Parts: sequence; C-alpha cells; structure tokens
Amino acid sequence: MTNQKRSRNEITIEQLYLACRHVEELMAEGVTENLAIRTLELFTDVYAKLQTGGSATPHHVSQVKLWSIEAIRVRQAITFGLSTERQYELSLA
Repeated sequence: MTNQKRSRNEITIEQLYLACRHVEELMAEGVTENLAIRTLELFTDVYAKLQTGGSATPHHVSQVKLWSIEAIRVRQAITFGLSTERQYELSLA
C-alpha cells in the first residue's frame, strides 16, 4: 500500500457540515440563498472529485459530473453554442 500525500485542499465531512451551517448563518443575516450556497457547492464539487480519483485543483465546471438530465442537456447546448432561446426550446421537448 502506498502512502499518498493528502492535498491541502482535501475537503472532509466535518468541513461539509461546517459549510452547511455557514449557509444557514449567512441566510439568517440576509444574504441570498444563491450567494450563500456558493462555498458549499464548491466544497461538495471538490469532495466528489477527490472521491472519484480526481484532484482538488484546478477546479472547473467541466470537471463536475452532472446527474440531472436537464443539466446534461444544458451543458451540451452550451458546448454546441446554442442560443439561450434554443436551449429553452430543447428543454421543453
């Protein structure tokens, strides 16, 4: 068994719990949910990447696995340069 050096950016379950509390605290102080949740989203993305054998950095949207059919459809539309209107039309199909 090899000893791999842990990344300083490796997210732990305890840090995920802390990020969840942070979201709640920010929202209680009037921060919008969209802004408050950004750190939690980054932490969960990095945690998932490390659990699937990826690296913590650099972090890019293309490295995040998509689980929803709609998210996959939107990413494909963006990749192929479809307009926002066309993306909406495809989402209704």
